[in-house]
Amino acid sequence: MRKVNWLPAGLAVLVLACNGNIGGGSNGQGQPPLTGGGGASAAGGSGSGGANGGQTGVPGALAGPSLRLLTEPQYRATVASLFPFASEVAFDLEDDVALNGLHAIGTANIALSAKATESYLHAAEALSERAFGTAANAATSAGCDVAQATCADKFIGDFGRLAFRRSLTADERARFNGIYQAGLTKLASGAAGLKYATEAILTSPYFVYRVELGVPKAGGGRALTGVELASKLAYFLWSGPPDKELLDLAENGGLTAAGAVAAQTTRLLAATQINAGMDALFDDYIGLANLGSVEKLPARFPKFTPALATAMRQETLMDLSHAALSTQDFRTVFNSSKSYVNGDLAALYGVSGVSGANFVQADLPVARRGLLGNASILSLYAHADVSSPTLRGKFIRNILMCQSIPPPPPDVDTTLPDESKAKTARERLVIHSTNATCAGCHQLMDPIGLSLENFDAVGAYRTQDNGETIDASGEIDGVKFAGAAGLADALAQSARVPDCVSRMVFRSAWGRLETPADEGFITDMTTAFAGSTYQMRQLFTSAVTAPSFANVGELDQ
Repeated sequence: MRKVNWLPAGLAVLVLACNGNIGGGSNGQGQPPLTGGGGASAAGGSGSGGANGGQTGVPGALAGPSLRLLTEPQYRATVASLFPFASEVAFDLEDDVALNGLHAIGTANIALSAKATESYLHAAEALSERAFGTAANAATSAGCDVAQATCADKFIGDFGRLAFRRSLTADERARFNGIYQAGLTKLASGAAGLKYATEAILTSPYFVYRVELGVPKAGGGRALTGVELASKLAYFLWSGPPDKELLDLAENGGLTAAGAVAAQTTRLLAATQINAGMDALFDDYIGLANLGSVEKLPARFPKFTPALATAMRQETLMDLSHAALSTQDFRTVFNSSKSYVNGDLAALYGVSGVSGANFVQADLPVARRGLLGNASILSLYAHADVSSPTLRGKFIRNILMCQSIPPPPPDVDTTLPDESKAKTARERLVIHSTNATCAGCHQLMDPIGLSLENFDAVGAYRTQDNGETIDASGEIDGVKFAGAAGLADALAQSARVPDCVSRMVFRSAWGRLETPADEGFITDMTTAFAGSTYQMRQLFTSAVTAPSFANVGELDQ
């Protein structure tokens, strides 16, 4: 079937949104025209807008209005909510870009590339073809006679509302109906008309972006509309679109009522979609998606396979999600004596009685404890051939404690002594640290990472390194301990860790780094977290019920 000349319009609109300057009308929820750059804050990014003078309980700076590109998991969750067959349609999307360590920040600041734009068009084509490529599929997708204009109009209105996460404006509805009518007239096919109308909806910036522009408030600043707030809440907690209940509440004005966001947060946390949301949150936090590109020397680690790497990722997500969604103290994820394993992981860990692909919660060997006993982290933060105390220590400082470690100077040789000169990692690092340029930073990382030396580059337990007995003693911020279990206990009791978890939640929810003006609010979040005996549900609720979650700064003039 030939394409007709109006079809590139959807893609052209998307490209315009990426480069700024695309107009639109009101949708009954105060939806303004899209005017920002692709994904970047339309008011200058974090820290812009009205500050509150450092009051506690409220983030100190309102981020500017923004267009936040859907991450790949969010995009796939959204099309899955639109098409029951979405999992059967193959399409590739450009990899998400992390900024300041998080995709959640990257999507709020990185412009859409030409390659990514093309990938969205291809995805829209594939999905639309599957939905309307045959008469039978068209009848199933529309639920009525696609040759009838009333059928097409109803489908466009219902589908467009779900796709845009708001009701279509009259102009939008007329435009998509015009595409349908052109297909019906020029191609003598109602199915073709709806196919191309659907493709246009799926290539609109209102589909691939989360719009957070808000409407002016009395006294300054901008409040998110009900539908903008519903999308922000759902994509943060579920990594997917708002469901009918949340969207109906938002469009009826009920989400801005006192206590409504808190009540919906309780409901969303109890829904099945929360599992995908937690996976996305912790995938981003820990960097687990990188496991797919980790390489190990086959001669040394023949059992490290793609299937094992997938199981490693799944274990960590299950451990973190269980800790986040239960009523337990979240800090116990660091020193728990249990973990979720399947047969492959059980064999790697030496856990008996577990086989097959299914995951079960099992008791761990005494030397392996909690999150840092997960092979995912031990493999990610190691080299292809050997473990790396430095990389593991840096991960703990950067990701778990939110402390920055500067990169080595460009002219410094980071190569460790050959194993013939120093057999154990500890001995090699001692020699390397005699270089005064290296010593300062290595002292922050190596004493932590060395406590994990009983685990090799794929996370298997060992007692020797090159025939020498491993000394797994460690130290963190003046606290000395023995081995991985000691490190686990030290992290579980560290005040820096819950503060860092609060920062991770803030960054993911706001799509930006915290500023100095936000420190009072971060402290309040952490205090409430501690007051709930470190339940993540309290942390999520503190974030989404903050006034700044529902407000943005001024538009650029």
